[in-house]
Amino acid sequence: MIMNLVKIGGLRDRVLSGFFVAEGNLSLLMQDIPQTVTEMYACAKRVECGASRVARVANDRCLPIPHRQNTFRGALTNGLEWVFIILYLNDNGNGATYKYSNSVKINVVSEPFGPERIKGHAPDVIAGILSYWVGPVPS
Repeated sequence: MIMNLVKIGGLRDRVLSGFFVAEGNLSLLMQDIPQTVTEMYACAKRVECGASRVARVANDRCLPIPHRQNTFRGALTNGLEWVFIILYLNDNGNGATYKYSNSVKINVVSEPFGPERIKGHAPDVIAGILSYWVGPVPS
């Protein structure tokens, strides 16, 4: 399995944000979910370790503000099939739980002597989820 970490820039309500994307097996995508969740968890722990901020108070002292992002989002895909995953870190920082979607499959049909075309609304669903999860945060 090839794993790619994609960090989408920007601040979400002054919180670190990121989106994890993993490339899975072409025919057995759902079997790759445990491995993907494990790698998402490892990535989340790395983000958590580097996620402290500093605030300046009136007398110009710097005070650390502990920051914890407890929810991480990601996707597992083989290009034609997508599974969306949400990882929730436990409050104590050890362990996590996760949820995943049903797979969303892009249905490509080919006609004899004609071009291939996409049938159905799966690309719209995928684009909508990605846009909502990764897109800019309204002020």
